[in-house]
Amino acid sequence: MKKILYFLLFVLLISNAYSDEPKFRSGIFLHHSTGERIWGPNSSTTSVPDEITNYNNSHSYTGDNSCSMTEEWWPNNPGDNEWVTWHRIFNYDISYDNIRPYFPDNRIIMIKSCFPSSNMTGWGSYTDTTSCSWCKSVYNYKWHWRNFLREMRRHPHNFFVIWTNAPLVSDATTDDEAYFSHHFCLWAKDTLAEGLDPEFGAFPENVYVFDFFHKLVDAQYKLPAQYAQGDSHPNAAATELVAPQLVNEVFDAAILYEQYFYSDICPASHTVSGVVASGYSEKFRASSQIYAAGNSNSLIIQANASATFYAGNRIVLLSGFHSYQNSRMITKLDANPCFINAKIPFLEELYEKSSNKVILFDNKEEITIYPNPNSGIFNVRLNNNPTNKISLEIINLYGETVFESRVIKHSLIKIDISGQAKGLYFLMIKQEDKILIGKIIYQ
Repeated sequence: MKKILYFLLFVLLISNAYSDEPKFRSGIFLHHSTGERIWGPNSSTTSVPDEITNYNNSHSYTGDNSCSMTEEWWPNNPGDNEWVTWHRIFNYDISYDNIRPYFPDNRIIMIKSCFPSSNMTGWGSYTDTTSCSWCKSVYNYKWHWRNFLREMRRHPHNFFVIWTNAPLVSDATTDDEAYFSHHFCLWAKDTLAEGLDPEFGAFPENVYVFDFFHKLVDAQYKLPAQYAQGDSHPNAAATELVAPQLVNEVFDAAILYEQYFYSDICPASHTVSGVVASGYSEKFRASSQIYAAGNSNSLIIQANASATFYAGNRIVLLSGFHSYQNSRMITKLDANPCFINAKIPFLEELYEKSSNKVILFDNKEEITIYPNPNSGIFNVRLNNNPTNKISLEIINLYGETVFESRVIKHSLIKIDISGQAKGLYFLMIKQEDKILIGKIIYQ
């Protein structure tokens, strides 16, 4: 039940967060020292910002159509950006390196590892994933990539760019290490990214692999002296070689995805029809209503601020109010649908296990939250004085509980979430006969 509510809350909200029809032409490059060198100018005659200017000029992109990119040294702690670390970051189990806040403000997110990733140990095996996730084997690297790519696929409102390994100079690696790195990077670009990896299958449309490794290596798959800055850091010549290719490949791919996004994923209008199952609409009747269509693959959520249509394995998110032609048919939803991944089991569990009345969003007759917006400290008043045990949770946009308490016969509760990141949160109060949901704005 908790998963369903979190999911529905996220679906109802995200349409507002992404309703501005942004272009996929700006973002952030998250890097360490090797990326810093390529960003430039690194004593070269160019830099990534310079090449972005050239790109805009050559394509006559101005104003909202122009491309841009910022950069940041990230992750910050514990200081490495190995593939196992990126796996953990996209698994959201490193609290001090949380990538989620980057999603809303950066349509393009570019990540990479540094040259220590090329000190590879061998082919590896399945046991690496259970007993040695930090081991730099081909098997482990593939496993890490497949896992964070699955998470990237769940964020179609972002376009992700992943660099392949940074090569090492000859005195910092062995022939075997260099070959394993070559093999892995070749697999990433020519097998995985082409949708030919039998274990992963179709490659996400919102991800691009930038094969940094093979742009610089020599015949022995090592970084030649002409591109090395003493150690394995790339020098000015490497910056001049790679920066133009990076900019052209990334923005060409991002703009191609932009076209795909607004033609296939998020078109200007969408037409659906379905019979509303009145039993479900009665169960969830409130200021915002949930309607289940006539089969297990469809769900309609109608609210004052947004509407949602579930079809197959996708959720269509619609901003604005949408009415019915009559009480049983939905004939047209004129808005800007955007899809996110979802699964039918959410609906099945909703139908089978939901026995409580769910009131979505603030209902002044039941609950008052003040001040709201607030500075992370606020009060919750239950206007119908509870006579039974209730549970209270504060939930962030990602379904994570950041505050939890059980309250008995108290109608006024003071809550402090000032230690959390600023943003939108949900208050969930569960009583025996109903579940109350409120929105909290911490700013």
